[in-house]
Amino acid sequence: MNMLSLSYSHFCEVFNYYVFHVSKADVLKRIAQWVDELPAVNHSADADNLFVLPYNSVSCDVANYTVQSCNAYCYVALKLIISECFAELGYQLLPNCYTTRKGDSLYVDYCFREASTVYFIDQHVVDDFDSAKETIDAFEAKLEVLQSEYPDDEIKGYLHFINASAINSKNYYDAELQRMSEDYEVTLKLCYGRELFDDFNAAYVWDEIISYLKRWQEDIPELPEVNFDLEANKTFMEIRDLSTSAYRALFNNEDIRKVILPTIFPNGRTLELLRDYFRSKPQSIYRTLATSIDNYLESYR
Repeated sequence: MNMLSLSYSHFCEVFNYYVFHVSKADVLKRIAQWVDELPAVNHSADADNLFVLPYNSVSCDVANYTVQSCNAYCYVALKLIISECFAELGYQLLPNCYTTRKGDSLYVDYCFREASTVYFIDQHVVDDFDSAKETIDAFEAKLEVLQSEYPDDEIKGYLHFINASAINSKNYYDAELQRMSEDYEVTLKLCYGRELFDDFNAAYVWDEIISYLKRWQEDIPELPEVNFDLEANKTFMEIRDLSTSAYRALFNNEDIRKVILPTIFPNGRTLELLRDYFRSKPQSIYRTLATSIDNYLESYR
């Protein structure tokens, strides 16, 4: 049986870094970033246990938010591991970021070359029926950019869903990819789970990744401390330069204000330091944020 040179220790190193290498500022950024996307993250996790971290006893909501954002970061780590595996299989990794005709940046999950063939993979965790049209439109945009970027190469594209147990839009995707394949004169395929690596005659790669992932889930470390007021001065120094957009997201979202912030900042001392710091800044956005903190402290203390 073929085996990867990818070691379990390296796998853990990558996953632990992306999922748990978090400062207090990272925790706040993750909450601000993922708060509007948590239903989608939960949906994909419920459909398959690949990205569900086993923190069933977590009692506070801020930790639950952190767990769900960690689940999403598992996917980021997985993409890095899969890229390394394709490189080990002998493919030349190509850039992931390209520019459209309109000048917009377009990210491709995986792009690599073998001889005169350029492969790209548009990867998703779960086949979500509600986003099928959006997924196909994004896939076609990537195909168009790559044909323009590599005009002398054959292009082969894959639409891949990690979770093989939820096949909700297969007929739609098959039909759309077939039409797209004929119009662009390229080879396009729809894959679920290990089917992607089956097509590269490397199913053992997927099997080993999944084996490592399940093993890692049993060995993962504890969540970080969620009471940031325990060391208010230290916390303040760590989070004071977080982006203003992140702070706006934290203080403008009512769910965060009611549920998350009281757990992170139970006595408000860190927020008082943050408010005073914002008041010392000349930009108007910081005065607005200082007022938001005052309003929060008056309402929820």
